[in-house]
Amino acid sequence: SRRSQVLVTVVVFSIQVVVVAGGACRRSALVDFPLDDFPKIPRFVVKDIAWPCEEVVIIGVLLSTLGAGLQSLAGAPRLLAALGRDNLIPALGRFAPRNPGDEPRAAVLFCAFLSCCCVMAGNLNAIAPFITLWFLTCYMIINIACAYLGYEEHPSFRPTYRFYDWRISVLGALVCAFIMFYILPIYA
Repeated sequence: SRRSQVLVTVVVFSIQVVVVAGGACRRSALVDFPLDDFPKIPRFVVKDIAWPCEEVVIIGVLLSTLGAGLQSLAGAPRLLAALGRDNLIPALGRFAPRNPGDEPRAAVLFCAFLSCCCVMAGNLNAIAPFITLWFLTCYMIINIACAYLGYEEHPSFRPTYRFYDWRISVLGALVCAFIMFYILPIYA
C-alpha cells in the first residue's frame, strides 16, 4: 500500500543519514574544510567513505544532476503551455500548442533558451539561490491554494492523506516564506 511505501522511504533515508554521519570524521571535516574556503576546496564527505571507489559518488552526483535538469526541462514547458492554454496570463498564450495533444514546442524552446542563458552566465552559484527562491515560491503558492481549498471545503478538493488539515498547508506556506527570507532576505 501507499502508506508502507512512504514508511519504507522514510526508514531508508533515515538510515542513510545515520550511516553517512557515522562514517564521517567530524573533526577532520571541520579542520580540513573551513566554511570560508567552500567554493575553492569542495569536500564531499560521502565521497570519502564511498564503496568501492569514490568515482561512484561523482558519477551518481552527475547523473542525479542530469536527471533533475531533464525533469525540469520536460516539466517547465508543459506548465508554461498550460498557463497559456488556460489564459491565466494572456501574454503566455503564444506558448500554448495550437492543437490539443500537440507538444508545446515554443515553450520547450523558450525554456531551453532560458536554461542555456543561466548556464552561460558562468557562475551557477550566483544563480542557485534564485532558483531556490523560485521553487520555494511555487511550493508556498501550492500550500496557500491547498489551505484555501481545504478551509473552504471545496467539493473538488479531496486530499487522500487521512490526517490532512488546512492548517498544515498554512504551516507549510509559512515555513517556505521563512526559508526564503532566511536564504536571501533582500530578494525574498
